Amino acid sequence: MERTMIAGAIKMFIAMIGLGVVIGGVIVWTGAYNVAATEPHYAMTVSLFATVRDRAISIRANGITPPPGWPESADLKEGFRSYHEMCVVCHAAPGVKDSVVRNGLNPEPPKLTENRVRQRTDAELFWIITHGIKMSGMPAFGPTHTENDIWEVVAFLRRLGTMQPTEYNDLLEQSELRAQVVPAAHNHRMEGLR
Repeated sequence: MERTMIAGAIKMFIAMIGLGVVIGGVIVWTGAYNVAATEPHYAMTVSLFATVRDRAISIRANGITPPPGWPESADLKEGFRSYHEMCVVCHAAPGVKDSVVRNGLNPEPPKLTENRVRQRTDAELFWIITHGIKMSGMPAFGPTHTENDIWEVVAFLRRLGTMQPTEYNDLLEQSELRAQVVPAAHNHRMEGLR
């Protein structure tokens, strides 16, 4: 009797897996799940992705340590320069208008002044910047930047969390970046291109 119950439970489990595969296949084949960035994800999808992302980052960042003397040795101006050139278009900055790129991303990238970002460890921020995050729009900067460059960005992010718009603007004025095109000003809806 017990053997029959176990065999029945195994058959039921296999049947449920098979049904899940069939349903998943139908959803994929028919295109039933809308992948448009203009459509929000289901709450269950957001929760699942967030859990997978947070656990993966936490596990992989474990054991990463900053270089000796960090953050005191970090060049905050270089961290600022890298942030303004590479990150502000998606993550914004104090006193900087959101870009059209940021407004069109789904999921929307976090503003790096938010508490949920500031609660990440330095190692987690380093890992995210180095490796990026799949299917989120977050690129990996590790292949194109040195570890030192990335630690400087992490040091700047720690300052960014409490920075006022005037402070960010002062850094912008001191750098040569003010003369460059401001990422937020970029717009494809210019006359004749609609």
